[in-house]
Amino acid sequence: MQDYNKEITEIATLRETKGKEKETLEKISVLLPKLIESNQWKSVAKMYWESHLVWQHLVMTELNKTIDVREKKALEEGTEKMVEYAKKAVEIIEKYRIEDMLGGAYRFLGRAATFTGDHLKAKYYYENALNSYSGKNLKSKLEVNGFLAESLIRLGQNGKGLDLAIKTYDDFYNSDIGKGLKKEDYFTWAVWMSGIAPRTAAALLDTGADFDKTRMKAWLIKVEAELTNATETVKWGDPNFEFRLNEIQTVVEKLKR
Repeated sequence: MQDYNKEITEIATLRETKGKEKETLEKISVLLPKLIESNQWKSVAKMYWESHLVWQHLVMTELNKTIDVREKKALEEGTEKMVEYAKKAVEIIEKYRIEDMLGGAYRFLGRAATFTGDHLKAKYYYENALNSYSGKNLKSKLEVNGFLAESLIRLGQNGKGLDLAIKTYDDFYNSDIGKGLKKEDYFTWAVWMSGIAPRTAAALLDTGADFDKTRMKAWLIKVEAELTNATETVKWGDPNFEFRLNEIQTVVEKLKR
């Protein structure tokens, strides 16, 4: 069986680089038939997830624009593609009974639901993901708890959601799993950790919740400082964390209004 790990790693790195979305999708379209032909179904599912992430980044880019210049068609297409590829991955995972990818399947379905605005469904998927992760995938609970916190806030459970967001952020720095992930894979740790604050702030703002904006801004600035002065070595992905820093700046500007 041919080894495509080099191509898969190249795609994972490229999709984290802003402006390389089209190139990433093209590389996926070339690799996918080869993976299918050689019955490498786990990697096929991963490529569907990679496609999902590329479209998510395109949506995030639009959402970081002011409302008056956002392209509605781009947002609609992006969210539709996120749903499409999350479902395609699930089909493969279920058909070939890839048990260790089940948590990830729920995670991606949850993100698709969040971006389409179905926060009750997103909560359901995130909770199922948390119940499905085990073994080497336990670290993924850190990421998904951050997603769940946003869903809770958007469902009106502000206190519960904010408490979970703060606890999860703390776990990235102080839990054994969080500290282990930081040393093992700083880029993944940083991306997962840094998403909690801007998502939490955006959810609180969007729902009109009453919260301490000064404290929230300080949290965002602290997160930004970690990304701009990395405390570990970035071994893959975008060392400039452009997608996340743009997201943080967008939320900081909203907090000033």
